[in-house]
This record gives sequence, C-alpha cells and structure tokens, in this order.
Amino acid sequence: MDISVIIPYHNEGILLLRALDSVYAQEFSGSVEVVVVDDASYVKPPLASKPRFPTRVVRSDTSLFAAGARNRGVPDSNG
Repeated sequence: MDISVIIPYHNEGILLLRALDSVYAQEFSGSVEVVVVDDASYVKPPLASKPRFPTRVVRSDTSLFAAGARNRGVPDSNG
C-alpha cells in the first residue's frame, strides 16, 4: 500500500460516511487503504457497500479518544 487513511469512529455514522466519501473522491492514482478504528462505539460503523478503496474496521474495546484511536490504527495499516 502507498497510502493508509486512518479514521477514528465513535457513534457518528453520518460523519463517518462523509469522511469516507471524501477519501473515495480523491484522485490519487496510487494504492490506498482505509482503516476505520471503532473507538468502543455502541453503534456499528456504517460502511459503503462498494468502496473505491479496500476498507476495514478495527475495534478498540475501550475508548481511546481521537488521537489514541488513530494510533490504534497504525499497526493495522500497511501504508
């Protein structure tokens, strides 16, 4: 992977979908992956049915907040 986009998520599905739409709209020609970090949410993160880039969810069982959630996503990224 050339680029990994790590997106923290906590119960705000509409905001996550907006963030994913923004990433999928990019015109970068290299390889991209998206890692959504579910930061101990009680609402499952909504994902696009046909994402433009490979997208996966990793979950934290305790709330790490935004910075901690981004750091949690680093070991699960390849870019």
